[in-house]
Amino acid sequence: MKTDGLFRRFGDKISVNGRQGSGILLPMHPKDPEINKRLLPSGVVNGESYLLMTAMPLSEGDTVSCCGYSYEVRRSTQVRLMGDVSHYEGILRLAGRA
Repeated sequence: MKTDGLFRRFGDKISVNGRQGSGILLPMHPKDPEINKRLLPSGVVNGESYLLMTAMPLSEGDTVSCCGYSYEVRRSTQVRLMGDVSHYEGILRLAGRA
């Protein structure tokens, strides 16, 4: 199943280790899932962890650039539908954070 068209249409432009593509990047906040629904002041970076869904292969340690920020892939997995790789999902953190 091909999801790259979905990510191109609804996602943002991303770069994974210099390779260009598209993906959907969402903030994650395990202690307060409602934080994603609240408007934050300008310049506030939401949360420490982010979920990336993309058709581009991801590996732990990859560098992802999106919307002017750099992220490090902490964990990645292939999502399969009916035996075929549908897309990749990765848990990211802002680059340079401990």
